[in-house]
Amino acid sequence: MIVCSTGCIRAAMVGLALFGFVGSVSAQSSSPAAVAMARQLIDLKGVGNLYDPVLVGIILRTRDTFMQANPMLSNDLNAVAQQLRKDFQPRLDALKQQVATFYAARFTEPELKDALAFYKSPLGVKLATVEPQVIDQSMAYANKWATDLADEVMAKMRTEMRKRGHEL
Repeated sequence: MIVCSTGCIRAAMVGLALFGFVGSVSAQSSSPAAVAMARQLIDLKGVGNLYDPVLVGIILRTRDTFMQANPMLSNDLNAVAQQLRKDFQPRLDALKQQVATFYAARFTEPELKDALAFYKSPLGVKLATVEPQVIDQSMAYANKWATDLADEVMAKMRTEMRKRGHEL
């Protein structure tokens, strides 16, 4: 079983949202200035940091797969995993740059300029800082809510099926 933190869940959700976003963006090209502003916006908002756990998770799952086959290799596998995090950093940078093009395709340069001004303001800085915490807290709550609801649905389903003469 793979254990995923709320940060990992958040990254996966953002990835899924991005996947839908990618599918809906037309082949519109944006100016280099718009893409550069969008990249600044991504950095200010911390959007790019959402992808870091995805890379780490992939590397750790791969390491763990090899470690299950040969636990004696743990020191070397840990060292290789650390090296791969450095080696694949440019791939994360390329992903973030691509996300910037998605933003630039959806927002005009004036809109991006306004968004940058907002995220540089005290409220924007606070929003960029606090929002990930709220999302993590919300995801943790939603996970517990879903688990509790699933348990309740299971109990009610059993009760109703018992009334119909079926023991589940």
